[in-house]
Amino acid sequence: MRNLSRYRLLAFLAGAHVLLWSGVPRAGDESAQSCDRFQGGATLHPYRAIVDRCEGNYRQPVSGSIDVLSLTEGTIGLPGRKLDKLSITWPGVPGLTDLAIEARVLEPRIYYRMDARIRPEASLFDWSLAEIRASGYEDHPIGLRGVGVVQQASSTKKMLIPLRASAGARTGTAGEPYRLVLFSGDEILEIYSTLTDYVGTGPKQIWRDRKEPKQVWAPEHPIALEIPRSGAAGVYRVVIKAITRSGVSPLTVEFAHD
Repeated sequence: MRNLSRYRLLAFLAGAHVLLWSGVPRAGDESAQSCDRFQGGATLHPYRAIVDRCEGNYRQPVSGSIDVLSLTEGTIGLPGRKLDKLSITWPGVPGLTDLAIEARVLEPRIYYRMDARIRPEASLFDWSLAEIRASGYEDHPIGLRGVGVVQQASSTKKMLIPLRASAGARTGTAGEPYRLVLFSGDEILEIYSTLTDYVGTGPKQIWRDRKEPKQVWAPEHPIALEIPRSGAAGVYRVVIKAITRSGVSPLTVEFAHD
């Protein structure tokens, strides 16, 4: 991603919660910092500061709105009982001044997450799997997403950053399609998406109102959408229309791609 002028419409997804940067330990810092925002409600392995991150079980404020749980290059395998760590990397983004990595267990009614704030000069974060293994979730699928702050001229923008993870033979590799995983507290009957690529001199619509093949997603059930690689640096804009029994739940997601 070599040209900052290619990044346009970088407003972070509408209606979603935004990471509170000051409350998360920065990777490389040994001192425990505040992890208060998701504390309370869990007694076994509660969400708390662990060296360079916040991690553990938390109380999920279930909402009917749709949100992004994960954005990765390829799929992320199960942590497994024999793995000690998950090595997480991300694409180079010019002007990146801050990055937060979020991980969650992708199972209904399991509320476990990890948050780490990454130094901008870093290119790798090794997530120790000791805590998630101790919590009994080593055989559950994991979702990852990056939330970055990018300096553009005199302003800054928050944007999603796709992540890649390596764990032994289970590896999300460069060149695989992006995997966008959604979450809703409501039952979803149908999902439609419109994908536009903002690259070069103007937007290019990849598809419009594409209907996802499966019908009816139960509340809190992860919903995976596959996004193709572009082949050039830019920004993808994905407009989601989720049809529920009470109406339409909209979501707009924009993320950098290389």
